[in-house]
Formats: sequence, structure tokens, C-alpha cells
Amino acid sequence: STYLNFVRLSTDTYVFEHHGQYDRDYPASQQGFYQYEATAALKLQFQEPMREGEKDAVLDSSFFDREYRDEWQLMVGEDLRKIVVYFVAE
Repeated sequence: STYLNFVRLSTDTYVFEHHGQYDRDYPASQQGFYQYEATAALKLQFQEPMREGEKDAVLDSSFFDREYRDEWQLMVGEDLRKIVVYFVAE
């Protein structure tokens, strides 16, 4: 999804668009695998807007795990700007 001057990247949106709804279109047992797949895909997509220098990328994630946060921060580097963006759920 594209908003103002940033691209929103969401693992939940990726999984939904590629596999459907949790526990309806695919078994709950696949959730971990699909989340891993989504994270790998978003890592590639995350770098595209930054390389172009025209847009920022906003990661729609809870960042619940310190290792997960650190992994993303290392990928971006010291220039990381942290902001909170609220999205309206439909």
C-alpha cells in the first residue's frame, strides 16, 4: 500500500494477499511458515523505496521481539528514523 510519501509494508497484508485468511483459507499450522515467508519478501521490498531515495518505507509490525527489532535496525543502519504511524483498520 502507498500512503503520502511512504510505502507501507505489512507481513499480515502479505500473508492475506498471497494465502488468504488465517484458519479459513489455510490451516493455522501454516501461520509460522507464512509469516517467515512474508518477512523475507518484505526485507527485499523494504530496500526498494530507500534505494530510489524518493519514498520512506514504514514497517507495519508490532516489533515484539528485541532480536527482530535489532535485525531490521541493522539492515537500515544508523540513519533509521523511528516514528509511530496509526493506520485506520477497515
